[in-house]
Amino acid sequence: MWLRGISEILVSFIVDSFQRLGRIEEYVKQIENEELFSYKLSVSKLDVIMVLSLGLLITGLFTLS
Repeated sequence: MWLRGISEILVSFIVDSFQRLGRIEEYVKQIENEELFSYKLSVSKLDVIMVLSLGLLITGLFTLS
């Protein structure tokens, strides 16, 4: 009984992944080659604050021990 439930869940995940793959494939067909290979790094203020906070936290943890 529980084996059937697990198999239904696995089949559901597989079907869902194939549907997502189809959507990704359609998206890739719509965009141009230049858009696929160009990348712009965007860093927000929140990203900078998070990295600095993490650095301060790690530094603080090492200085306490």
